[in-house]
Amino acid sequence: MLRYEILMLAVPEITQDESKGLEDRLEKIIEKHKGAIVSFERWGKFRLAYPVNKNDYGIYFLIRFEMEQSAGPLLEELKALFAVKLNDLVMRYLVSRLDPSAPLIYQRPQSLEDTPARDVDTFLRENKMEGLLSIDAKKSVSAKATSDRPVSQPSPEASAKATSVSANQSSSGLRQAGASPDRVQEEAKPEQPAPEVVERVEVKEEVVAEEAKQA
Repeated sequence: MLRYEILMLAVPEITQDESKGLEDRLEKIIEKHKGAIVSFERWGKFRLAYPVNKNDYGIYFLIRFEMEQSAGPLLEELKALFAVKLNDLVMRYLVSRLDPSAPLIYQRPQSLEDTPARDVDTFLRENKMEGLLSIDAKKSVSAKATSDRPVSQPSPEASAKATSVSANQSSSGLRQAGASPDRVQEEAKPEQPAPEVVERVEVKEEVVAEEAKQA
């Protein structure tokens, strides 16, 4: 069993219907020569290293198929097909013979269609063109800048000065009320519990002696 692949570069304006027609036409020719299609993949849009037929971009397709016999007659027919009937759609093509024992797994390159698109506002911010941003985008940027601004903390000297001013103001208010700070501080002290008074009863020796006689 022989295995081949054809990498095709189509015009960037190719439509979905034209892509489907290209696949159907190639499948009919391959089956006509007793072959079978293994896969047909649309790689997507790519920027070309140099213009091809005045196009800076192109759409790549990869088709793989297997043959039980030599693909000489098939390749001749494909050459005529690409040169005449598909000349307006396929700008370049490359036929390669694959190793039948090798796996068909490969890594497809990332196309422009797979790359996430950036919006206009992001592009303007990255290129320092905020003056062209929309009103909503400007508000968003201003709000973000405000939230990111660090909050200033007072210095230790300023904190100590503010504490001293507050204490002076409190003392002045007490003097105006007719009370000294020392008196207020003394009055503010919690009351101490009164000591218990233990009565000491003196027992005369005579009373003790009399009670002893009676007993």
